[in-house]
Amino acid sequence: MNQLNNQPEYNYDYNEIDLRDIFKTLGKWKYTIISVTLICMFLSAIVSLFFINPVYEASAMVAPASASTLAERNNISYLVTGDDFDRITDSKKISDSLDSIIKLTQVDVTRYTALLTSNHILWCTIKELNLKTTPAKLKEQIRVETNKDDGVSQVTVSHTDPKMAAQIANSLVNQTAAYLKDLNDQKMNKLLKNLEEQQTVAQVRAEEAFIKLKEFEAGNATSDTIQKEIEIRKLQHEVDRREDILNSLNSKIFEMKVVQSFTSVEDMIVMLSAATVPQNPVKPNKKLNVAIAGVLGLMVAVFGVFLAEYLKNDEQEA
Repeated sequence: MNQLNNQPEYNYDYNEIDLRDIFKTLGKWKYTIISVTLICMFLSAIVSLFFINPVYEASAMVAPASASTLAERNNISYLVTGDDFDRITDSKKISDSLDSIIKLTQVDVTRYTALLTSNHILWCTIKELNLKTTPAKLKEQIRVETNKDDGVSQVTVSHTDPKMAAQIANSLVNQTAAYLKDLNDQKMNKLLKNLEEQQTVAQVRAEEAFIKLKEFEAGNATSDTIQKEIEIRKLQHEVDRREDILNSLNSKIFEMKVVQSFTSVEDMIVMLSAATVPQNPVKPNKKLNVAIAGVLGLMVAVFGVFLAEYLKNDEQEA
């Protein structure tokens, strides 16, 4: 017991916070707090209205066109040969091969976003609209959102000029479609040239086979043997085969020219909804800015008055 009584005594000095003092301080400085809050809100409104340029957004809805072929495989079948023109090839196999080659150029949905914002498309848009910017800066104003389920993409462009925002969005889609059509035309022209070269060769060989048949018949006009009939049938079969090859190539060339004449930009990309001129800006959000400024102004004002009271009390105690 003595040991407990002999322990040193400690004196603690507590600074108690009284809720009444807090409300008293707030009431004392209420006009200052209200004034600071209103001034912050007023300044935020002035800045939002006159110093921050409004930003508008225009959106276009697009989707890649589905692939199309020159002919249905189940409807048309051709009898043609391989590259050497000497070997009979399965007709359906060749028809399927040619139809797959002649498909219109397609863009995978996952790559569609990259194509819309590629440097080539951006440069074409800049030149078309005579924009004073670079592809890198223009790309920052573009947002492309693609739905992988249906392949529909929304191209959104942000700009301080609402009319320009809509023009840029529509130009991006049109330039992408034109670019795809150019690729398709190059592909079709290359294939058409190749088929025409094969057509020339097939024409020459068909004429050679026909001449060979006529020469054989003329040289053996007086003979009448089984060997002669076999040889004539063999030569006639070769003539028919060459004509089938030539007819097949002629048909494909004709189909390609028809499809090429009807192929348009709309076959590349379907414009579901063109971008229209937006009426209301998306930035700045004036109401939100004023509200945030009011909250911050209130917090600063309350902190300031309590700091002022604290410093005032320290000076009086000193």
